[in-house]
Amino acid sequence: MQGSLLLNSAIANNRLKDAIVNTRAFVEVMSEESKRLNDSLCIQFEPKKMIAYRFANTACGGTVVDSKSVDNPALLFWFINRERDYDRNFLGTPAIWSSTGTYFILSPEQGLNSVSGEGIIVLRYGSSIVMARLLKQVIKIDGSHSFQSMEVLHG
Repeated sequence: MQGSLLLNSAIANNRLKDAIVNTRAFVEVMSEESKRLNDSLCIQFEPKKMIAYRFANTACGGTVVDSKSVDNPALLFWFINRERDYDRNFLGTPAIWSSTGTYFILSPEQGLNSVSGEGIIVLRYGSSIVMARLLKQVIKIDGSHSFQSMEVLHG
């Protein structure tokens, strides 16, 4: 019994690590695409998919540029552990971008540095308590923005 629980936990961890790496890669590729097109893009979140649109007239929902589905059983998730996630020296309250209908904007001039505000993309393994997150925060030393942290968490 103990062995199968450990195996299941290891499988969940590995699948979430892959999913969060793929999520980060999609954001980075769309940042480069924004520069290539010389146009602002936005990435909007659904429970199982991220969709990149051309940002048009202050709204996220122009022409679809690309999309990335999240592999089962992982899903984009709307919840964060506030005690754990707010201990990261965020300058303010971070956005939870993985909430359905939430989006952020990529500017062709600045790429990932231009993603407005600070935020978190959370992935959850099925209905379990195993989650992974991708943090974007202002680094206080030089005031720059970056997606620099990927973690798999339990609970």
